[in-house]
Amino acid sequence: MNITIIANMISLLGAIVMVGIGLIKENKHVLEVQCLQFTLMGIANFMLKATSGGISNIVGILRNLYSLKKPMETPVKIGFIVLQVAISLLAGMNGLIGWLPIIATVIFTIFVDTKNPYVMKGVIVFTVGLWFIYDMHFHNYTASLFDIMTIVSNTFTAIKMYFSR
Repeated sequence: MNITIIANMISLLGAIVMVGIGLIKENKHVLEVQCLQFTLMGIANFMLKATSGGISNIVGILRNLYSLKKPMETPVKIGFIVLQVAISLLAGMNGLIGWLPIIATVIFTIFVDTKNPYVMKGVIVFTVGLWFIYDMHFHNYTASLFDIMTIVSNTFTAIKMYFSR
C-alpha cells in the first residue's frame, strides 16, 4: 500500500479528533485531547516527510503536557519556542513552507494558557489555517479537509458560546 495512503489514513484518525476538539469548551480538555491529535498527525507528517510539521506536533505534545501541570510563564514559553525552532532547523525545514507549522505552534504556545475561550478559539482558527496550507503542500488531503472543518467547528462554537451568555 502506498505510504501516502497509509499516512492519510492515520491523519484521518487525527483529523477526526481535531474536529471534535472544536466542540470542547474548557481549555484544559482541549489541551488533553490535542495530545492524541498531535500524536496521530505527527506520525502522518513524518511518513509524508513533512519534518517541521512532525516536530511541531511533538513540541505541541510536550507544551500541552507542561501546560496541564502548571501555568506557562514567559521563560518556559520562550524555551518551547526555541526548542521547536532549533530542532526544526537541525532536522530540516522543508523550505519556506516548513515555517508554517512553526509559526502556528509559536502562536499557539504564546496563547496556550489564555483564560479567554474566545481568544483560544480565534487562535485555533488562525493556526489551523496555516496548517491547511502546509497539509495541502504535503498531500495530506484528509488533514486539509479536516482543517477546514476544524475552522468551521471552532467558529461555530465561539458564536454559540457568545449567544448563550
